[in-house]
Order: sequence, then structure tokens, then C-alpha cells
Amino acid sequence: MTGIIQHVVIVGGGFSGAMLAARLAEAGVAATVIDRTGTFGLGVAYSTPFEGHLLNVRSNRMTAVEGCPDDFVT
Repeated sequence: MTGIIQHVVIVGGGFSGAMLAARLAEAGVAATVIDRTGTFGLGVAYSTPFEGHLLNVRSNRMTAVEGCPDDFVT
């Protein structure tokens, strides 16, 4: 083993798991996300029972990357 991480398994496909997978991909590290629901990126904080709800907060207050407050605003 060379000490370089080549593949990571992430348990939980909510927002944090999805963002971790995205950040690892940016760094060139392969990841497998395992989630019992099969619904990735929603998790408890971002899920809703209503199909019409796309966000649970205003988009200008959301960010996935620190220091980039407008990355969700189109």
C-alpha cells in the first residue's frame, strides 16, 4: 500500500455524503455512496414530503462551498 487513498466508501447519501463525494471527485479520489433509501442528497435537513418544495430555505442563503454564497443562485 502506498498510503494514498484511492477509493472511499461513504455511508449515508444525504447532503453531507453527497458533498463529500463531490469534493473527493474534485480531488481525484473515487467514492462509493451507500444509502438505504436510494435518495441521494436529500437527507433529513433537505427532505420534504411535498413534491412542490424544491428548497427548504431561500436559495441566496444556501451554499455548498464556504466563501461562495451565490453558488445556488442562478
